[in-house]
Amino acid sequence: MADAFLSDRFLGDNQLQAAQSEAGVILSGQIYAIRMCRIAEVVTPKIDPRIDRMPLVDDRRFFATSADITVLSKRAADPRFGSSRSEP
Repeated sequence: MADAFLSDRFLGDNQLQAAQSEAGVILSGQIYAIRMCRIAEVVTPKIDPRIDRMPLVDDRRFFATSADITVLSKRAADPRFGSSRSEP
């Protein structure tokens, strides 16, 4: 597998509100959305980015804020977002 791929693209308040509702936690301050995944090895040596998609595995999504140590997270296999501390 290739190295991790990181995206901080935020698609809007609907995703954040759904995540907060599922986790039962409301984040405050400037909230950052993060998506990390690994890129699986490609079978074909050359990919046309206009028609081929990279196979992504181990997809994880996070919402975090600098105002709190609570992070909302969800793995691909998880049915919903959960909350945890970002620091011990």
